[in-house]
Amino acid sequence: MTMSLHRLASFTYQVPNVAETSAYYQDFGLTDNGDGSFATVDGGRQLYLEQGP
Repeated sequence: MTMSLHRLASFTYQVPNVAETSAYYQDFGLTDNGDGSFATVDGGRQLYLEQGP
C-alpha cells in the first residue's frame, strides 16, 4: 500500500548545522527569509529549519 501526501503546506527540519543546511537550500534555489523559513516562487514559505539532533 502506498500513501501520498496532498496539500502539504510546510515542513520543519531539525538539523545539527543550520547555516550549512541553509546554504544548501539557497543553492538549490529556495529563498531564505531570514527567520528560519525558506520559500519557493510558486508555493511561498514551505520549509523551516531548526537547530536539532
